[in-house]
Amino acid sequence: MKVFRWIAVVAALALALAGCGNSASSSSSSKNLRIVATFLDSIPAMGALKVADQRGYFKDSGLDLKFASASGGGDTLRPLSTGDADIAIGSPAASVLAAQSNPKLKIAAIWLPYNPFYFAGVKSRSNLDGARLGGSVGASTVNLLIDGLSKKIPADLKTQKAGTGSMGDDWAAVKAGHLDASWVMQPFLTQVQDADNAKMVIDAAKYIPDYPADMVVVNEDYAKSHKAELENFFKAVNRIFAEFSTPSKQAVLATDLGKVMTYQESVLNKYLTTESKSRLEQTYNLKMNQGVLDNVSTFMQNANLIKSPVKWSDIVDQSYLPADDQLPSL
Repeated sequence: MKVFRWIAVVAALALALAGCGNSASSSSSSKNLRIVATFLDSIPAMGALKVADQRGYFKDSGLDLKFASASGGGDTLRPLSTGDADIAIGSPAASVLAAQSNPKLKIAAIWLPYNPFYFAGVKSRSNLDGARLGGSVGASTVNLLIDGLSKKIPADLKTQKAGTGSMGDDWAAVKAGHLDASWVMQPFLTQVQDADNAKMVIDAAKYIPDYPADMVVVNEDYAKSHKAELENFFKAVNRIFAEFSTPSKQAVLATDLGKVMTYQESVLNKYLTTESKSRLEQTYNLKMNQGVLDNVSTFMQNANLIKSPVKWSDIVDQSYLPADDQLPSL
């Protein structure tokens, strides 16, 4: 049984194909691009994909996107191996392990290369020694980050998971007094600051700026025969990402994000208009970043997920990105 569900309405597509019989052209089907990801309705960068799709940004590039949701970790990457998806946006550790174990999978981009994680509590803490930080499951992106922070912050940080380890569950544990701070991302942080008077405990980017939310992994069988489609996909992503830091675009973007996400438009608008332009620019881009690669490799080694540093040139194919987003070498 598949662990993800297609969100696109496929019945109409099936009828269309049935009506065309065997005469359907391969050029038409080749423009379909199937994406599987987590947090499609709770992270702005994911919601932006839906907004861009609804606005026709991908269709302008000749692409027909189909979205699927997954439960995270290996479940996000598995559809690539089975041929049920063409692109997966998943956690750094899961992406690396998947690409190392399957030569058909390549990491094509970093998703949000500037550390987008924070830790929030009901009160500020100047002394973090012994602080109980809400983490997530296993070797999750958040748990690897907490381990990395423990080596940057002169304090004994404790990692604890509440419930499923989600932002909501961890924040509930903070309010109940079971945790000192919960991991959060925007706009959840803005929401709890308004609703619960949440306080910033740790802005992780101040200690580790180069750390991603996710990585973009592609199936090379698809990618090599659809290079133009992937290049156009990333161009369209950059188009919508640029609107996050453009003041004249933010109000409309907040409205459109509010239609596809679980947050109210007012929360999204406040996040976009109060966050600094430079941070939004650093966060919402696709630039390959050597510091991100180095940190992911180090943190995975520290967690005993890998035995030696990642050889990125073996598992990364950045050729689908715009030239300005690529590194000179890996």
